[in-house]
Amino acid sequence: MKQAIPNRNLPDSAHWFIGFAAMLALLPLPFGSNRPWASDLFAIISAILLLGMVWQQYRNPAALSGKPPVKRVAASAIMFALVVLWSIIQIVPWTPTSWHHPLWSAVNDPASPYKGSISIDPGTFLESILRMLGYAACFLMAFWGGRNEDKAKLLLKVLVYSSLAYAIYGLFMQAFDIEYVLWFKKWAYKDVVTSTFINKNSYATYAGMGLLGSLALLWQRFKRFELKDKKLAKKSKLAALLQQLSAMDVFYFILPLILLGSIVLTGSRAGLFSIAIGCFIFLAALAINRKWKTRIWIIAGISGAIFLLISLHIGGDMLISRSATQQISNDATTRGTAYALVTQQVMDNPVFGYGLGTFNNAFRLYRDRSLDLWFQHAHNDYLEAAIELGLPATILLITSILLLIGCCIEGILKRKKSEIFPILGLSVSTAVGIHSIFDFGMQIPAIAATYFAILGLGVAQSWSVRE
Repeated sequence: MKQAIPNRNLPDSAHWFIGFAAMLALLPLPFGSNRPWASDLFAIISAILLLGMVWQQYRNPAALSGKPPVKRVAASAIMFALVVLWSIIQIVPWTPTSWHHPLWSAVNDPASPYKGSISIDPGTFLESILRMLGYAACFLMAFWGGRNEDKAKLLLKVLVYSSLAYAIYGLFMQAFDIEYVLWFKKWAYKDVVTSTFINKNSYATYAGMGLLGSLALLWQRFKRFELKDKKLAKKSKLAALLQQLSAMDVFYFILPLILLGSIVLTGSRAGLFSIAIGCFIFLAALAINRKWKTRIWIIAGISGAIFLLISLHIGGDMLISRSATQQISNDATTRGTAYALVTQQVMDNPVFGYGLGTFNNAFRLYRDRSLDLWFQHAHNDYLEAAIELGLPATILLITSILLLIGCCIEGILKRKKSEIFPILGLSVSTAVGIHSIFDFGMQIPAIAATYFAILGLGVAQSWSVRE
């Protein structure tokens, strides 16, 4: 009698994975965890869960099956480690004085503990590096746990259902004109949906990832759907489909509509635009993977257009008012002025940067009267990284992520089973990457952690165990 071969990708008793899923579900609750105490707690919990994963692996060794993309993942890890090392070098005082920012020359007191460094404010380093390491931990846990298909599906459902809960909360508060975030009175974006986030654009990014995840769940549910009433199907496939749908099937159709409605009601133009591009990439990747014919492409395109029109009907007035010519002109002028100042700041110190987490303080050196608003962030994650880390380290960081996205692309081209995870990884990366040109979503722990968890799932399912 043959014995069943156990799944060696992940032990069934991996309690750390349940803790990881619960942490991701709760991260958006305290303002997207964009408060020092919340982000520090996130980093501590991530470290504990990661240690739990390592301990589980130590007690029950489980090798990765098949032919994993070891070289690309290893190259990505090395690049990330170099960025972390460089951020540490930025704060130490024993680097050459010529590397230090000129502001340190103003400190002439020999008794002062501050001897100078590349970073203009080493005090911001700890919180920022803890966040970065927490995001890396999220990727590793999703990657390792996500090799088990059941656990990958579980994590995806947790992320989507969580985003649904936050969307319902935000829509409820908006419908009844309750200008509160949790039990705090709103002090910004009072007339739009922000859910438990403060910034509407940040919530749009988070909800957008949930929307793309809901499309993945929808595909999983109907991937092998067959009409049972063949006679009725010959007369009308739509009638046969509607007759066969269960309550849960209808729920999976409504789920993305709720999430898209909440995105439209944020009034975030860049948010809706980036998510629309993400949805297009999702459908295109799915079509390439499944080798769809032109007729199916057309059906998918029409379905997407109807989907978008329904959401615009829900919140079109708000979005149109935000898209007024004068409003766009004013926003473009303000952003253009800020981007010009930020770009000049990068060019003045392109190699060394100003120190991890220092943008808020570093930008004070360049902000002038031409900018009538205070920018705590650059509203462009790439420029903000270039200011803090310098161009070489920023290029390393972006390349390390692109290598992982490349794994998802390969998975789309090769996989037929669980192909939805690399498709989701690519589409979410596209949406978040585009929105990061216009905003600072990746500076919010709940968004960055969720993104790297989804990317981890995409990479984990990018190759088959049978290869």
